[in-house]
Amino acid sequence: MEDSKISINLFYNLQEDNFKIKSNIKEDKIDEILSECYRATLNQDPDYRDFNKKDIYNILISLDLSEDIFYLSSNTGNRVLTYELIKKSINNWEILSEEVSINKKDLEEIILKKRN
Repeated sequence: MEDSKISINLFYNLQEDNFKIKSNIKEDKIDEILSECYRATLNQDPDYRDFNKKDIYNILISLDLSEDIFYLSSNTGNRVLTYELIKKSINNWEILSEEVSINKKDLEEIILKKRN
């Protein structure tokens, strides 16, 4: 990843109603980035498509510092749900431990296994 990009990989466990995060930034800056990302999405067009029904929602937030632009990708199927999950995650998350790799094929399975 380029030096000018930061990322937050956000996981929301629907059944446990909790957020886990993997990021390449310092923990004390995560809420600031989440808040800025949410503010940046407020003026975007709403998306009322049916959302995907998942046990674990995953949102990848990338910020290109050279252009000050947020890029979002998620498995929610609906931007409104994505934005609301970002809002709900502010001051309400835990860091995923280092032994959990974001390159694993199925992170949902890893996170679900931790709750059992």
